[in-house]
Amino acid sequence: MKELRVEEIQEMTRELKTDEPTQMTKELKGDGALSLTKELKGTGDPQVTVEQLMDIVSRNPFAAYIGMEMLQVQTGYARGRIPFAGEHENVYGGMHGGCAYTLADTLAGVAAASYGQAVTTLNASVNYMLPVKDTRYLYGEAKVQRHGSRISVVRTELSDDDGRVVIDGSFTFYTISRA
Repeated sequence: MKELRVEEIQEMTRELKTDEPTQMTKELKGDGALSLTKELKGTGDPQVTVEQLMDIVSRNPFAAYIGMEMLQVQTGYARGRIPFAGEHENVYGGMHGGCAYTLADTLAGVAAASYGQAVTTLNASVNYMLPVKDTRYLYGEAKVQRHGSRISVVRTELSDDDGRVVIDGSFTFYTISRA
């Protein structure tokens, strides 16, 4: 697996900048098709599009390996999912905690990076409250609680098909480069 150098991350961040503040939302319709909407936002914050952030996620070999999908991204928020597949199981027949953690960490990172900055995880705390079983997907939401110039704090919730929160977490990110 290729590790990114700081210069490569900074270059990706420069590529993510846009001239006009926008909000891109990708929604999953009932038939499984994805629809994309674009709205102008009233803030002057640097923004990145869903496609640009999804491209970063798609270049993450482990996220691709577990089938991670980004469903929605806006400033300070990310939503996605992973399928519950046999190769994701632990010895008890539930989803392995590391697989679920990857979803939470990646979504939290995308939410923190949605301000147009490259970030890296400093600290994380995850609570596995219920086993992830008997569900087609594990869904995740990440919401930035505090966005600072160098440190951001993001809260995550992972839920099953029935909407039950099975895992929650808190992630702290360090800004590698500013927009």
